[in-house]
Amino acid sequence: MGDSRVHSPIGSGTSKGLALRRDELGGPQSGDPAGRADGIARAAERGAPVGRPGDERSAWTAALFGAAVFAAAFLVFLVQPMVGKRILPWFGGVPAVWTVCLAFYQTVLFAGYAYAHVLIRCFGPKQQLAIHAAAVVAAILALPVLPEAPPDLEGQADPTWTVIASLSGSVALPFLVLASTGPLVQFWLARAHPAVSPYSLYAVSNIGSFLALFAYPFAIEPRLSVSESGSLWAWAFASTGMLVLACAWTAIRSGSGRSPTSAQVDEAEVATAPRHSDALRWLALSATAVVVLMGVTNKLCLDVASIPFLWIVPLATYLLTFVVAFGSERAYRRAPCGALAVVSFLITRAIEIDDLIVFQAGAYCLLLFSTCMILHGELYRSRPPATDLTRFYLCVSAGGALGGLFVGLAAPALFDDYHELSLGLLLTLALVLSIGARDPGASSMSKDRAGAGSPSARACSPSSATSSGSISGRIRARSTWSVRSSGSSPSTRSGTRSDCSGR
Repeated sequence: MGDSRVHSPIGSGTSKGLALRRDELGGPQSGDPAGRADGIARAAERGAPVGRPGDERSAWTAALFGAAVFAAAFLVFLVQPMVGKRILPWFGGVPAVWTVCLAFYQTVLFAGYAYAHVLIRCFGPKQQLAIHAAAVVAAILALPVLPEAPPDLEGQADPTWTVIASLSGSVALPFLVLASTGPLVQFWLARAHPAVSPYSLYAVSNIGSFLALFAYPFAIEPRLSVSESGSLWAWAFASTGMLVLACAWTAIRSGSGRSPTSAQVDEAEVATAPRHSDALRWLALSATAVVVLMGVTNKLCLDVASIPFLWIVPLATYLLTFVVAFGSERAYRRAPCGALAVVSFLITRAIEIDDLIVFQAGAYCLLLFSTCMILHGELYRSRPPATDLTRFYLCVSAGGALGGLFVGLAAPALFDDYHELSLGLLLTLALVLSIGARDPGASSMSKDRAGAGSPSARACSPSSATSSGSISGRIRARSTWSVRSSGSSPSTRSGTRSDCSGR
């Protein structure tokens, strides 16, 4: 699939890990010769060092910003299973409790993206620092993140609001602050170094998310109690908050030239502004990817095997597609990914119930990988310039929320069986055909920009905590809160999966 290397922003003084592209902020910078922006972009794609050699200050800045997004993404994916392990036993470990938790996380994730968008669009750099510092302090005061057992647990037929109240009083504010870190830190990097692409930080955040998925069940849970894990998480959160504030202060001190939020927006930036159709595309692509993810997760956990933490495998596959698709311009090609999706789909259709569990899980994860590569690849192709970074993040997180709410809340009321995976695959096919008909070779947004005379914007991505942030292990509740045996036959809406608490 071409060069799929992920260029990390934590690199040498030449900032090899960052694609230095001046055209990402809406056009060449003042004083650049004509055509220099395209030359810089081409050199960056080859991995060539672009910028001032030996710039130790830029390397330190890259390391600081990279550490902040890595830590925030790691903590976002660490707190979800940790809190789930704390509260699931209170309600018997029924799947509906985990579904409510994840719906809550998705809602707070969207709120975090909205907060970042408003903060950047409506306030100046120093005001952003002051407001976010207050938010970090308030979140630290709200710790510990682990909720206490409610006093009225006995006799509750539907504990939905009890779960929501418990999470709101403990994890909500710290989670919101962490969710906003990705777009804020990337935008501040664009302010501090306008010639540096901030979007490579997304690869770093996905690495943090990926590691956290495996860190808790395999490294932390066997060695530490839930209370000890919560205390360690609290100290890590406070340290991460200080890192993020240091990023904001660095952006204020080292920012030179115009800020991406300046009112003096040139004509090139106006020409590259996303259209409503672009926002709808971002929503549809991200929502469909979540529907496919949750469909595969339900299939594995309900029909293939009931194994603790099995939901980690599809989620890790989902995150991997983000890393690959956003790691290189050449990573995604429609034809090879489409062919892989067709082959993997045919393999899943040929699966027998007595086939090896590893084979069945591998086949469905291959289908998930190929499908999400298509969706995330098209999402990457339609990325906006850095001036619209937070709007892009907001649309992607909204799409993820819509996909999660559809599978978690609407689908059980609409369907008698599990049709979400089939529906997600059909939506993927419809989206690819629609996008391909409009734009056979490249994204329509890039074409429009080229026609308007401005350089195409490169390298964009959703946040870690992105969009992927709180979709870990979203497994559907049944129509009731009671637990029933699902048996070995394919599950229907009337059945339930076994204990979600990982016991």
